[in-house]
Amino acid sequence: MTNPLRRHALRHGGLNGALALTLACVLGACASPPVLGADHSAAALQQRIEQAIGSPSCQQDSDCRTLPIGQKSCGGPEAYLPWSVKTVTSPARQQALADLARQHAQVREAEHRASGRMSTCNVLPDPGATCQARRCVLREAAPIDPSLVPR
Repeated sequence: MTNPLRRHALRHGGLNGALALTLACVLGACASPPVLGADHSAAALQQRIEQAIGSPSCQQDSDCRTLPIGQKSCGGPEAYLPWSVKTVTSPARQQALADLARQHAQVREAEHRASGRMSTCNVLPDPGATCQARRCVLREAAPIDPSLVPR
């Protein structure tokens, strides 16, 4: 049997139909509520971030930066991406990149909450970025000194 609100939305269309369909979702007729919409999915935001970064070219280490990506369920970024001030040149573009990363983190946090996913809650330190062969890359994580690990 079709939900009466959905039937009304299909029959009348327009704003009233959209409102009725939205109300039906809020009342539980939909399996899961949308996080921010299809064009604001984590995958779409990740793609926009990668497009904004482009090819992170550099001449020296000081041209390279890191961008925290995603959000672990316990907090903190899931990963880092290298980017270059040589390719993301203006303060406005740099702010737009930071805003995209913030939106991506919010979407990932909402996904974790909705799914009930847990993580190991380990901290992923910022590895920093370096210029290698005229391209910004993440530095390799330093090995852990075994003498610093509690026994």
